[in-house]
Amino acid sequence: MSRQPCLKKLALFCQNCFFQIFFFLVRICPLRTGLFFGRLLGLTAYSILKSRRNITLSNIEHAKIQGFLKKAPDSRKLARAVWKHLGYLGSEFLYYYSHDHRHLLQRVTIEGEEHLQSVLAKQKGAIMASAHIGNWELIGLCLSVKGYKLCPLVKPQENPFFNRLITAKRESVGMKTISRNGFLRPILQALTRNEIVPFIMDQTDFLGVKLDFFGRPAYLPAGPAQFAIKTGTPLIFVHIVRESLLSHKIIISEEIIPASTGDTASDIRETTKILAKIIERTIDDQPEQWLWMHKLWKMPKTAEPHSTE
Repeated sequence: MSRQPCLKKLALFCQNCFFQIFFFLVRICPLRTGLFFGRLLGLTAYSILKSRRNITLSNIEHAKIQGFLKKAPDSRKLARAVWKHLGYLGSEFLYYYSHDHRHLLQRVTIEGEEHLQSVLAKQKGAIMASAHIGNWELIGLCLSVKGYKLCPLVKPQENPFFNRLITAKRESVGMKTISRNGFLRPILQALTRNEIVPFIMDQTDFLGVKLDFFGRPAYLPAGPAQFAIKTGTPLIFVHIVRESLLSHKIIISEEIIPASTGDTASDIRETTKILAKIIERTIDDQPEQWLWMHKLWKMPKTAEPHSTE
């Protein structure tokens, strides 16, 4: 066996062992203690993962140069806050999926739930656009616990152990996950059942729409706009923000009416642009609660594929 596969297996083994210890501590400890461990883990990762730290700082600096983040602290302080918040997310994910869900419902409020109920009353399902803001995993968990049916579109994790764990936790509350590979039929079936299909939009998709995001070109997924326009499914934007260490608020928008000029490609682009601006404003309001370590602004190395631009 060559050296590289052996090192990869060893790295995965070490990751899994470390995660099992972290999972055990979070399960047996009060949430505040778990959040302390999560914060420590996040700040440690910020210190040792040099490449990701540099991506975080570079992305923040670019946004500031373009006139965003005017109320944010200096770049290094904001970057540390971002990684600290990332550590909180893992602790909360493991804690809330492993404990009585009444704790979650006591700490998460929902603003605009009537908007979700209104679109579901049309019996066409709902396209839920969202982003990696706040603890986005708690959106699906909280809505599922309250009885809503969700079929999130997910990207498999590189670590098989993490992937199995996350999938099992989501399915334990009734979510039916849909892989990003070959997702058309499952999405249409979910919408026919009047279920909610969440799309995370702040991920690079070279087959999507090329737009300016924080003043720089990025390829954003066109899926929410495409399904809303081509199927007539109601479209909403949902995000969550941390209001204090232990409390969160889910915010559900009114129905977003897609562009409707008759030019499908143009309508998809304009609707995606509307969603991108909403996400941009939301991040600008709570910059420490977004994943600035994303490589969202990368461009294709070869000739650009067809897009809806």
